[in-house]
Parts: sequence; C-alpha cells; structure tokens
Amino acid sequence: MLSLTEELLLLAVHDEKGSVILSTTALLPYGIASTILLDLMYLNKIEFVDEKLILLSFSPTGIDFLDDMLIIIKNEEKTHKIRWWIRKLSNNYGNVRKMIFNHLVLAGILKRETHNFLFLVDFFRYPTLNPVPELETRDKIHKAVLMGIPPDEKLSALISFMYFCGLVKEVFPAEHRKTAKKNIKMILDNEKMSNYLNDIVTELSVVIASVTTLNNQDNQ
Repeated sequence: MLSLTEELLLLAVHDEKGSVILSTTALLPYGIASTILLDLMYLNKIEFVDEKLILLSFSPTGIDFLDDMLIIIKNEEKTHKIRWWIRKLSNNYGNVRKMIFNHLVLAGILKRETHNFLFLVDFFRYPTLNPVPELETRDKIHKAVLMGIPPDEKLSALISFMYFCGLVKEVFPAEHRKTAKKNIKMILDNEKMSNYLNDIVTELSVVIASVTTLNNQDNQ
C-alpha cells in the first residue's frame, strides 16, 4: 500500500518523460511536506495539538524518507505550528524526492533511466513501469470528485493536496475540470473533516498562496 506521499508524487510525475510536471514544480515541495506530516501522524509518530506539532515517538518507521523527516522533527527544540513545519520540511524536498523515487523503483512502479546533459552531467528520469498503482489512485479520486462517492479522510487529504499543488489539469480531462474544481471545493469545505486535517489543509493553502504571489511578482 502506497503512502500519501508516494501517491502525490506519482500524480505529479509525467508518465512517459519521467520528470515532475513543470506546472507543479514550485508548489509540490509544500504538498510533499504536508503528506509527510500526515503519513507520520497515521503511523502515530506525531500529533497536532492547537495547530502545533507534537512528537510522540522516535522509533523508526522503516521508510527512509519518513525517518529522515522524523530526525529533523526530533532535533528541533522548540514547538512550532503546522505552517512552520510545512516550510521547514519543504527545504528537504530534493533529498526526499530522490528517496521516494527509489522506493517506487524498488516497488516496480517506476523505472530509473540515466540521461546526460551536454555530455557533462548525468541525471535521472523515472518513467512509469507499472501504471496500475497510479491508475488506482486516479480512479478513486475520480469516483470521489466526479461520482460523489464520499472519500475517507486519507483520500480527502490527497484530493486537497492535489488541488493546491496545481494537479487538477493533470488528473482530470478538460471536459471535467470545471466540475472537478467545484466539487473539490465542496470537499475542502466539508464540516466533517477532522480538525487536524483541516488545520493542515488550511496552512498548506496559506503557504501555497504566498509562494504563488511571490512567483507572480518575480515574473512581472
């Protein structure tokens, strides 16, 4: 079973090119940081109290990219709010992404290809090898968003992070995007969403909004 973090990254990677889709490159680090927080919470390593992260257990998860983030959390002496942690963990996106890719390669979902830039620098691409896991993820998203099948908490989180990372265009065909966006907003406004998930989604939306504003200013 894939973690939320792995599912989000799969949605963000071009199936044939094996690289992160350009339109989400600036936003994905914050989405990945948010899914990591939830993955750690579901493993009972952390909890959220009054919008702040509390470390519960430092025992290894057995998943290297989660254990690396757990070390960062353990080494922080002060208690911080969720927004601070989203920004903090996003700073490690480059290394985390490599580890997630490695997990997906070992699982036979992606394959690693070596490419070369100007015969000087080698770099990797990760095209799809086994499309079934991502297709299953897309299918459950489509059923929740377009068919009205109520999503569970984890799926609500994935849909929210997919939305804020700008992946609606990637996940839904053009004829369904308008309806998808409207229905996703209804999922985001669901009063039944747990307090901690609502806090993470809210804080991620604030971080994404600030990053988007800065990027727009830089492009003017």
